[in-house]
Amino acid sequence: MEGRTDREVFKARVPIVTYEDLRPEIERTANSDRSNIISSHPITEFLTRYHVLLLRESQVGGGGRGA
Repeated sequence: MEGRTDREVFKARVPIVTYEDLRPEIERTANSDRSNIISSHPITEFLTRYHVLLLRESQVGGGGRGA
């Protein structure tokens, strides 16, 4: 971005993508493809929204659902 930090330059240079845009790469990675198609760091686990909510609850002492 050549040192520029304004919002318009960012929006012009960083495309907005959806889950559906990335689904093929996510599925490849979830099916044990170890190439760095999503991240330069190894991906060791995938969490669903439900699991993220459980983790947040456990961090604030809310316990888990259905436990």
